[in-house]
Amino acid sequence: MKHLALNFFRLGATALNISGLDGLIGRNHKGLGAVFVLHSVVRDWRDYLFDDLRTSSAFLESLIRPFIANGIDIVTIDDVVRRLEGASARPFVCFTFDDGFKDNLTTVLPIFARHNAPFTVFVTTCFIERMIDNWWTGLAEIL
Repeated sequence: MKHLALNFFRLGATALNISGLDGLIGRNHKGLGAVFVLHSVVRDWRDYLFDDLRTSSAFLESLIRPFIANGIDIVTIDDVVRRLEGASARPFVCFTFDDGFKDNLTTVLPIFARHNAPFTVFVTTCFIERMIDNWWTGLAEIL
C-alpha cells in the first residue's frame, strides 16, 4: 500500500511539473528554505524489510542536482539558523541524517563530496554507548 501511495505522489508531482503548475504553486507558497530529514541511504531501499528509514542513493542524487542547477544554496544546519535570522534572503536547502548509520559515511559523504555540499549527521549516542535495546535491527537481520 505504501508503494502505491509513493507512486501516486510521484505521478502527481510529475503532472504538476509537466503542466507548469508547480511553478505557480511555488511562487505563491514558497518559503526561504527547506530541511530534508533523512536517515539511511542505500543502493536500493526495497532490499530492506523496514524501508521507512532508507532512501536510495539515486534518489538522493536526484534531489541534490536540481538545487545546484537552479542556484539554490545547500547549507549547514548552523547556516539555516543564521538565514532564518535574516542573514541572507537567498533560497536554501539543508540535508540532515539522523541516527548515524554507517552508510552516512560510506554512501552519503561521497555523494555530497562530489557536489561540494555540506550535510549534517545527528548521531544517536545510545547506539555508541550500547545503551539501547535495538531489537528491531536484529529481527530484520534474522528475517
